[in-house]
Amino acid sequence: MSVIKDIISRFKGEETIGSLSDGKNTISITENHGTKSLKFNGWVYSRFNEKEIYTYSYWDYFIPLPALYDSPKILMIGLGGGTIIRQFLAFFKGNFRMDVVEINKEVIALSKKFFGELPENVRIINDDGAEFIKKAKGEYQIVILDAYDDINIPQVFLQQEFIDDACNALSSDGVLGINYALLIKAMLHLDGFTKRLKSRFDVYTLNYGLNSGNMMILCSKKMKKEEIQKKAAEELNKLKGAKHILDCYLNMSSK
Repeated sequence: MSVIKDIISRFKGEETIGSLSDGKNTISITENHGTKSLKFNGWVYSRFNEKEIYTYSYWDYFIPLPALYDSPKILMIGLGGGTIIRQFLAFFKGNFRMDVVEINKEVIALSKKFFGELPENVRIINDDGAEFIKKAKGEYQIVILDAYDDINIPQVFLQQEFIDDACNALSSDGVLGINYALLIKAMLHLDGFTKRLKSRFDVYTLNYGLNSGNMMILCSKKMKKEEIQKKAAEELNKLKGAKHILDCYLNMSSK
């Protein structure tokens, strides 16, 4: 969920090309100048343009994570329209396996229209991510948390129990990547959340710039900042147009 650009998009002309509503929430697909967006109650959860793999928003900064491992297994909590999946497939093809857990059936239904059929190495699971992760013990090299209820991360994902479960779900050298929206309520919780994360991980932050409204919190069980930066740079230097991502990783901060 990307905040600042969502607010701006509300003032631009967009065409709604599909929507679902359960009476409480509305999930829609809009199109504007060739870019499709999947929105949950008006907030952009995914963005897709067939001519451009980069979004120049928070999704891009997850791209290097599979390069930290050989053929990693990935768990992502929160589907949206599958922007991160699309990017991983573009850059890493079938060289990873991915479980994506989404609690909302309507999001899954619309994401299929938004994204299309997925290959066998990506599995979509309709479940509660906080419950699903309890069953995984050392199963994943990467866990990505991109779960939102409108503009807020559900409180269950900010608690020590989830942090412990995420740590236990990861391999001994695993990483947890979190999309964190920098809104007032979230900022009030950030110090306490970071303290809880540091009880189980080395914690780093990637800030995407003042106009983003989001940052990545990157939590590592074993790999230090320098190793993450080196492996990320090796991959990003191969990719055309990835300088904005490389610069962000090279300026990664320790918490």
